[in-house]
Amino acid sequence: MVIGATIGSKLVQKFGTAEIRSYPLIGGIGVSLIMLFVPIQNPYIWWGVSVLVALFSFELSIYTWAMVSDVIDYQEYLTGERNEGTVYSIFSMIRKIGQGFGQALVPMMIALTIPGLDLSDAATWTADRVIEMKNMSVIFPMIGMLLVILALTLVYPLNKERLNNVQSAFERMQKVLAVVG
Repeated sequence: MVIGATIGSKLVQKFGTAEIRSYPLIGGIGVSLIMLFVPIQNPYIWWGVSVLVALFSFELSIYTWAMVSDVIDYQEYLTGERNEGTVYSIFSMIRKIGQGFGQALVPMMIALTIPGLDLSDAATWTADRVIEMKNMSVIFPMIGMLLVILALTLVYPLNKERLNNVQSAFERMQKVLAVVG
């Protein structure tokens, strides 16, 4: 994670958060596809490849906070008011709703996609159902990464050019305030 954060910070400085945020997730989707279609029998190799997928998605943890501060700056640029608490509380509430929804979705999807599987009854754990569970453990995160890429591409408008414009406006405003004040 330290290596990824170091490389990531240099990439963000050069290209911008919006411009690089999806590439690690695309890598995670690629590794997930390998996990889905290449039979991995060794549990240690499976675990190692799963860690690799998680490493590709590390940027969500780091860049999300950069995006929140960018949104706060952009909101101030648009409205003239800095409402950090409001923006952060909305972000926090939506994040908690999403986490709750995600946790509720897993058992519901198990029930819908693997009918007859009773998690508390070992007799229902056939080899086919175990493979289905393994596939779900790859498919769900892969779908999640794809949805995040789509949301960031279609919803999040703050690319490097737009953020540079915001910063330039703030710098001009500070110069004016320094002269007036």
